[in-house]
Amino acid sequence: MERVKQHTVKVRAGRPDGSPPLCPRRSEQGDCDGQQTWKGCVERVGAKVTSDDKLEPVALWQCLCKVHGRFRLYPDFLLPHKHYVIDVVDAALESRAVDTPLDEFCRDWGLHDRSTPTRWIAAFRARLDVLADTAQHLLEELLSAASGPRPPTGYDYAFVWAALGRLREAYLECGLVPPSRSYLALFA
Repeated sequence: MERVKQHTVKVRAGRPDGSPPLCPRRSEQGDCDGQQTWKGCVERVGAKVTSDDKLEPVALWQCLCKVHGRFRLYPDFLLPHKHYVIDVVDAALESRAVDTPLDEFCRDWGLHDRSTPTRWIAAFRARLDVLADTAQHLLEELLSAASGPRPPTGYDYAFVWAALGRLREAYLECGLVPPSRSYLALFA
């Protein structure tokens, strides 16, 4: 995968220009704004494209927040704590949204074990459950003084997947590089 090679060459070439990014654990009050420094690069185990096809190790920038500790900057083709490239994870989540049988997905993508995409789908659903519960709670608070019917509980997986796709399209319309849908859901 050429993107991996280009990214690794760029990271190994030297420190990026400009200030380090904001800490991903910072609070809304900006408790650690301006407290980040570049710490260099680290090698991450090569990501997988199929069960048998593993990419070379990927270099990641590591930063230090003086309040919250170290964090790494992941390229757009990797997710933290995932061994497969983001295209495979997204394809697994999409297969669930369009009701593709899991065995068929695994066969198409060269995955020997169906437990891996099953975990991705379960983790994605868990994040959606938390998001849906939070949204439901906020709606109930907003509507507590109002009379009328309550919004329905729960969500439709395929609808949420399509909505994340529309969010990617909005990124493109603004001239921004869109993150993958699974990455958007990770930080939603």
